[in-house]
Amino acid sequence: MATSSKKRAASITNGPWTDRQQEKRQRLPKTCEWIQREPVYRAWKDWEDTSPPVLWIHGPPGCGKSHLAQYIVEDLRAAGDTSAVLSHFCDAGSSPASVLRSILAQLLLHPQAEKDLKDKITKTVGQLSSDTNSAPLDASYRLWDKVTAIVEDAPPITLVIDGLDELPNKYLLPQEFNFPFRLMELTGIMAGYVKLLVLSRTEASIQNAFQDSPEIQITATRVRDDAEQFISSEITKHDNLVIHKDKIMDVVLSQSEGIFQWAGLAVKALSQEPTIEKILERLENLPDSLGDLYASIFECQSSELGRGEILLRDGILRLMLFAVRPLRVIEIANFLSVESNVFIPNFESKAIQVCGALVKIEEGILKPMHHSLRDFLQGGHPALQYITGIKPDVGNLFISRTLLKYLAHSKFGEIPEPINSDNFLSTHPLAEYATLYWVHHASQAVSDGDLQEQIRSFFYKNNPKEWADRLLPFFLHRSVLPVPPRPFNTARFFHLFSLKSQIVNCFDSPHKAEVDDNISKYLRSAYEEFLEQARAQEGPESLPALQRLLDLAEVYSWLPDYQKQVPTVLQAALQVSSQHSTPEAQDLAIATHQALADQYKRNGKYEDAQKLLEKLLYLAQDRKPLNDPKLMFAWDSLGWVCMRRGKLEQAATHLQNALDIAIEHYGSQSPMTLRSKVTLAEVLGKLGRHNEAEALCASLKEQLRQYCENNVALPKDSISHLNTLAAIYMQEEKYDNAKEAYRVVVEDRKRIFGEENRLTLWAEMQWGIAMDKAGDRVAAKEAFQRLVSRQEKVLGLDHPDVKEVKRLLKEG
Repeated sequence: MATSSKKRAASITNGPWTDRQQEKRQRLPKTCEWIQREPVYRAWKDWEDTSPPVLWIHGPPGCGKSHLAQYIVEDLRAAGDTSAVLSHFCDAGSSPASVLRSILAQLLLHPQAEKDLKDKITKTVGQLSSDTNSAPLDASYRLWDKVTAIVEDAPPITLVIDGLDELPNKYLLPQEFNFPFRLMELTGIMAGYVKLLVLSRTEASIQNAFQDSPEIQITATRVRDDAEQFISSEITKHDNLVIHKDKIMDVVLSQSEGIFQWAGLAVKALSQEPTIEKILERLENLPDSLGDLYASIFECQSSELGRGEILLRDGILRLMLFAVRPLRVIEIANFLSVESNVFIPNFESKAIQVCGALVKIEEGILKPMHHSLRDFLQGGHPALQYITGIKPDVGNLFISRTLLKYLAHSKFGEIPEPINSDNFLSTHPLAEYATLYWVHHASQAVSDGDLQEQIRSFFYKNNPKEWADRLLPFFLHRSVLPVPPRPFNTARFFHLFSLKSQIVNCFDSPHKAEVDDNISKYLRSAYEEFLEQARAQEGPESLPALQRLLDLAEVYSWLPDYQKQVPTVLQAALQVSSQHSTPEAQDLAIATHQALADQYKRNGKYEDAQKLLEKLLYLAQDRKPLNDPKLMFAWDSLGWVCMRRGKLEQAATHLQNALDIAIEHYGSQSPMTLRSKVTLAEVLGKLGRHNEAEALCASLKEQLRQYCENNVALPKDSISHLNTLAAIYMQEEKYDNAKEAYRVVVEDRKRIFGEENRLTLWAEMQWGIAMDKAGDRVAAKEAFQRLVSRQEKVLGLDHPDVKEVKRLLKEG
């Protein structure tokens, strides 16, 4: 976006607390010109100058960074057509993908963009759309790969990004996407063709990336003239303040220390006083901090708003603070109507009325008026005790109970219409958010008996069937929370049973097993019923029956007492799939072959798995493009099986095929790509190609180091790949490293899936082997003794893993 309209809110002191705040506030004339006096800025913007191409401008919250960014963009564009000036103003809902899309859109419309460049941009953006038959795709990784290639054909670019620190942490931290570093990297790759200017708060995540770059810190001295003009403008908006304008100006200017947000709130607070005497008295006792001024707003509102209005305000603030993604006004309105059992007419106006200077509405989304409000609400100010449910565990409890109440309504007991219809989506605007995130909020909530009873009651209705079978798969591709990189049907049920584990963890220990068993029985019965219905209504050889066979096999694979039935169910699915030749049937046939091969893998039948995967790829060669993402999983599985059978050269070839497809469709650093990358690294390690293996796993190793040394949380996507990283360490005879990696995996698997899950058993066996290799024989023997009886129960006596553990126990 080329202007500041993305960022700017209405003046916080425009009218009384109840005024609407929807108009954008523009930079005042003649402000921000101080930047022209800065030699570092003048050198940075001069393309003939040899100064570094990156400039970081930073300062505290509310110091006018976004207005300065607006001025800089205008200044650069006024300087002529030396480069394409592209800009973006970030907020908490931004992502690298949204920033890059904005930049590409501006570049597409730029006069210097040639036709080939425009065609490349249009094609790139068009390829990013996801559908309901895919797992969630964070386009950031793929877009980044594409943007770096597009920039090579573009005119010189000057890139201005404001509020980079407002992006979610997962995009800023070194162990994850690391957007600041990537932007720096772009200026190096395209040296002499790309300049970058970033404006942000003085945050460590940004500072670490730009520590070696020129910088300008925004100080009270630098912005004094601008602050004076701003305060004067704010005062003149209130007739009751004009008479003492000079006195108010002096006091507010001296105390603001260059923080425009503080100055604006201070003027607003003064304007609320009923008399001149009270104004002057308040002027002598203005709060020192921005937090104290926010507290004064809440104090003022407490005397002006009724109890119901305060509850409404607190509900809005909770959602803005704890929602997984920014919510549209219509979603918030629906949520609060469910929470209060009261329909709120003219919700948009009412929200502005009760929140006053705290919020703004942009493009249908209700947002904090300034990100400093979020800092205040997440802090420890005493005034927060008067805001209901503002603590994270309590706020998430409020949200989870309301979302579950929404999904438990009779209208979701049996949804009569297609959920992809315009009518359903317009009349149920909260359905997507409730479907995807009620479990997340419940998992973050304080332990609560009422929530536990609500969950029990929910699973005695038909509603969970509609949630798990129709709503969740339909909305899954839009989830902002990670979903395992698997074929869609497998990913869907992996995610469902992960959610089940989170639901179970909402209960106290004495009740966990009972709840786990009840929900498992519920899901099993539901999918057995779905299969019988499909057979009765459509025929036993129909495609709906085939889909239901696949679904039931996935459910059985998660239930220890039913896992032995999975091959039988999938063999029946194979028989049905062989009788159809439509494109839909071909996709289901591929999914069936893949699912059965995965089952063979889990049961240690590696030769059978290899034959089935080779058949899958043979069948697909005339029906699917060679780079079809569905085939990525087949190549990946085939490579893994060949590795287990010792056919390392074949394994490397197959895994490279999977990796090439993953990079093309998901990006070189995507979690989807990491799956094939680390398995290929394990194979290369076994082949003695250690340098290549090291390079493939460099980022994963750094994540593990940060976790072990600095307690930096591991991305969820990475934990599943630590198995493979540990295997590489084993090949390199770095047994202590392997032992630590497996320990992390075991802890995670036990926490999420319990002690008798196949994923847990595999990780625990590898951990024991690593301890044995590291010389800790006693600990290894104890681990194997704790493990073997569970292995026999879940895997069976003939499984290769059971035989391996017994052999190690005998030798130990």
